[in-house]
Amino acid sequence: MPIHDARRLVAVSALTLLLAACTNEMAGSPIGTGQIVDEDPSASAPGPSGTGTPAPPSPTNEDIPPAADGSDVKACYDGTCEVMLRAPVKIPFDPKTGLVELNLTRVDGVDGAQLSGTAVGGGTVSVSVYADPGFESTATVNGFTITALYTVDGVAVLRMSPPS
Repeated sequence: MPIHDARRLVAVSALTLLLAACTNEMAGSPIGTGQIVDEDPSASAPGPSGTGTPAPPSPTNEDIPPAADGSDVKACYDGTCEVMLRAPVKIPFDPKTGLVELNLTRVDGVDGAQLSGTAVGGGTVSVSVYADPGFESTATVNGFTITALYTVDGVAVLRMSPPS
C-alpha cells in the first residue's frame, strides 16, 4: 500500500473516532434519542412535532368533566356558572360582578385557558388558568374567582363566582 493511502486511512480513521466521541448524548441515555426510555414504550414516543416530547392522549368524553351549565355563556351573566367552552368566545357579565366581560382567547396545553376582559370602570383583566384532567387551578381577580376544571386540546371547563 502506498504511503499516501496509508496516511489517508489513518486520517479518516482518526476523524471517525473524533466524530463518534463528539455527541451530546448523556451517559446512560439511549443513543440517538436524547431522552430517557420509560418502561412504557408509548410514554417516550415522539410527539407529532417530532420534538421528542410525548404526545398527550386525546381527551375522550369520559375525560372531560361535565359542566353544570353546558356551554351556555349566558349562565355566567350573574357571575356564577360552570361552562365548557372552546376559544374564542365572549362571556358577558352583569356589571354588579365587577366585570363587564371576559374573552376566552385561547386554550392550549402550555398556558391553559387565556382570558382577557374589561372590569367595571374600564380597567383590563388578563388571566391564565391551567388544569390537567383530575386537577383544578384557581385565579382570583378583584374577588372574582375563575377555576379551571379542565384545559386540554382547546377545551376549557371553567367555574366562575363573583366576589362574596
